[in-house]
Amino acid sequence: MSSKHTAHRSHTQRGTQLGTQAQSGKRKRPLPYIPGSSDRLAERFVQILSEYEGEPRARMYIYRATKDGYAIRPAILKCHVIERVEEYIRDRFGGGDYAIYIRLGETMLIAGIISIRTPKYRY
Repeated sequence: MSSKHTAHRSHTQRGTQLGTQAQSGKRKRPLPYIPGSSDRLAERFVQILSEYEGEPRARMYIYRATKDGYAIRPAILKCHVIERVEEYIRDRFGGGDYAIYIRLGETMLIAGIISIRTPKYRY
């Protein structure tokens, strides 16, 4: 067997051993909560929102999310990066869990779940 075939075969076996889907190369897994999973992830999220707002190639995809961290297709919003995204989502769609993906061209910058709580009204 040639070394080219051996390399491909070992990659496929390695993917199978790790529980990944060797054919598509993608494995669905729950998204982390932002904030909540780590301070570093929350800081990165805020940095990306600030840095890429107004960048024409940066796109934000927002989906409703399940409680176990999966995006519910289709996207409810596809737009440019909005720095105050939590307020925008709350005002436009209400409270709940939302999956957010931010891409710069073909590159995924960050993906995660944010929880939006509606404000408690005082009477």
